Amino acid sequence: MNKSKLAERGEAKIEIVTGAIQEVVGRSIGNDTMEAKGAAHRAAGHARDEVAGAPERKLNRAEAAVEVVAGAAQQAVGRVAGDTTLEAKGKARKVVGTAHGLAARRAEHREGKVQEIAGAAKKQVGRLLDDPVQEVSGAAKELTGKARQALSK
Repeated sequence: MNKSKLAERGEAKIEIVTGAIQEVVGRSIGNDTMEAKGAAHRAAGHARDEVAGAPERKLNRAEAAVEVVAGAAQQAVGRVAGDTTLEAKGKARKVVGTAHGLAARRAEHREGKVQEIAGAAKKQVGRLLDDPVQEVSGAAKELTGKARQALSK
């Protein structure tokens, strides 16, 4: 974990504790607004901690989509149950899944572009060498790369 992630997790923990204190004080003095604000801060801290502590590995598009759906479900359950922490963790999970999905799409697009360029080069070499097999193989690779790019948008 790099320093910025460590610092973010530390700040999240501070927000959790601050929110919990505010929530307890609000409850003990009968101030519903203060109690609710404390619960909200605590939940936000848990969400920040969840995002900062997300795994470093990259997810593929399918895994990212599963995380988004699971996060939405967790968020909905938290909302229905009145559990702001669970709701915030679900929202954080959705955000992380969405970010991983975007990264996976961009990587797929880049790989498609590389494949397109390599195919175009192979096609040109086939033309120069008067090798129809290499030319057609290059054209096929070029089209496959273009298709990968189109599908990754």
